[in-house]
Amino acid sequence: FSSRRRHTRFKCDWSSDVCSSDLITTFKQIADAKDPQLPAEAVLMELARAYKAAGKADDAKKTLTEIVEQHADSPFAAEARTEIDRLKS
Repeated sequence: FSSRRRHTRFKCDWSSDVCSSDLITTFKQIADAKDPQLPAEAVLMELARAYKAAGKADDAKKTLTEIVEQHADSPFAAEARTEIDRLKS
């Protein structure tokens, strides 16, 4: 997956000219703001994707693990588990 393509899984689209480090910074700020209108696990999933795109697999795993542990009932938890398994291989 690449930060250079458009993603539509989250309500906002990643523009094709945004680099991974910018996305990481943005999603970290959104996650830290804890806006009740945004599901935290959705923001964390996008942060994990940005880490993965930037080649930061350890940070991606840490973020995905946070989703699994803190949002176990969320539909994002199953996707996070799958992504963790992909990163291990």
